[in-house]
Amino acid sequence: MPAPADALGGGASASLKNARTPGANNHPWTSAEILTLRTNATSGAAECARVLRRSVSSVTNAAHRMRISLRRKGSRSGSVLGQPRGVSLRRDVRDHLATHHLDELLAERMRIDEEAELCPNCGRRPVRVRTSGFCKSCHCRRLAELHREATDDEVAARAMWAARQARKASLDLMDAAHGRP
Repeated sequence: MPAPADALGGGASASLKNARTPGANNHPWTSAEILTLRTNATSGAAECARVLRRSVSSVTNAAHRMRISLRRKGSRSGSVLGQPRGVSLRRDVRDHLATHHLDELLAERMRIDEEAELCPNCGRRPVRVRTSGFCKSCHCRRLAELHREATDDEVAARAMWAARQARKASLDLMDAAHGRP
């Protein structure tokens, strides 16, 4: 059985021309649309899509990329099962800290930190990254330094190749001037 494009007489090239590429109908989000999305976010994805004249999936994807919550006011989705209304778990944890209920946990963490091996680079913080043996700050600084070195090496290699190409071009010009192949 022939392909649908062949049945219409278009051949394989017609099917490629009519193929829909992902993102073909997309148009970029303007700053005004983003502002509208931010201001109407609490009304939900469907309402924002209607206001912006975009699809719901376009609105939800853009909100996800820009870290905008489309949760409606009073929505309980994402709450912990059995969590009463108006109770913030962060607030509860903060209250427990204030009333010293978590002193044992904090004392245990401080004891572990005191016994922990100190970073050999700075000597101030405990080792947190086992692969490098450094604290997180020193580990990140060392990675940044290594990336800078790799970038410098690439720049130097490119300059070397550019100089080699320039030398080759000048030798070719001299050979052409002397009639050598």
